[in-house]
This record gives sequence, structure tokens and C-alpha cells, in this order.
Amino acid sequence: MDKSKTRKSIIKTIQLLAADCNQEIKDIENLVEAWHISLRDISDDEIWQGLKKALDRKNKFLIGSGEFKELCLTGLCHSGIESEAREAWNLVRKNLNYYAYPVFKNAVISEVIRNMGGWKKICSMLVSEEPFREKDFINHYNTYKNKSADYQKNVIRFQSWQKLKFIGFNEIDNMQDVIDCIKKSAQIENEFFKMLA
Repeated sequence: MDKSKTRKSIIKTIQLLAADCNQEIKDIENLVEAWHISLRDISDDEIWQGLKKALDRKNKFLIGSGEFKELCLTGLCHSGIESEAREAWNLVRKNLNYYAYPVFKNAVISEVIRNMGGWKKICSMLVSEEPFREKDFINHYNTYKNKSADYQKNVIRFQSWQKLKFIGFNEIDNMQDVIDCIKKSAQIENEFFKMLA
């Protein structure tokens, strides 16, 4: 299997499940490859939900990838992009802070906020504006989600590491990859502004 296509969330999940059942894995490379094939359409968030359920099982044998996939998909709301957009809006509302520099795991959220006027504008909305902002957010979210482009996770132009607020990430996410991505986009942005000057 091409190492560049391995997902750290899947590898970490296998490691944690093997440690939990105290089982040694003999053919780790083939096991990892099988899990990557089986879970190719499952998001990292769904894997995280499945991992929590798998760790709560009483049966302490290592779970197979097919059974694990079922755990990832059961009990989650899969009624479409609109419900996903509503959940995303609720995440935005819970984290409103004019002085923070948000970095969303779901980069679609960041793109939608940028195209709605930016983080500061969202944070300064009046209570009476909220229903209209929510409707705009959901419409924009549906559009950008369907484009499936590679968006930046940070909403605001990078200025200070101390003010970054990471939203939607969990314990199995590799935060160093996220930070490296932000650094790279900031470097590209700075080079672009130098060219314009």
C-alpha cells in the first residue's frame, strides 16, 4: 500500500483497539491495508464515533473492519448535507469569540464563513440577524460541500499562534499536520502579498 495514502486516524484506531483487547497483531501491514479499503468512504469523525463505541464493547477480541464500519455509521444522523450544515452552524455559534482565530477541522465551515463576510462579521451579528445568518450559512454550506474542493481550515489570516482556537478536532487527530498546513498557507499568502507590493 502507498504510504502517502494511509490515514492516521485508521492506523491510530487499530493501535488503540489492539491495545484495548491486549492482542498482538502479526500481519499489521495487511490489516492496515484492509481497513483502509473497508473504511475509504468513512470520515475521520465517523471513525472517532465508531472507536468510542468499539472501546465500550464487552467482547475484547479485535473487531473486524466491516463490523467497525457498522459501528461508525449506526446511530449517526445521515439525513443529508442540510442536517450536517445545521450541526456545523451550531458548532460556529458555540465558538463565537471576536478575539479568537478559529481553525475548523471541517474546512467547509471556514470557507463558508469567509464567503459570508468573515469571522468578525459573524461574531458581531445581532440576535435578530441570527435566523437569516443561519439560513445563509446552510445555503452556502450546501454549495461548498458539493464542490468538494480543498479549503483552508483557518478562517482568518494567520497572525498569532496564541490566539488560534482549534474547533472540531479530537484526540486521534494529528495536530502537527494541521499546524504545518496553516504555516504553509501563511507562507504562500505572505509571498503573494510581497508580489503585489
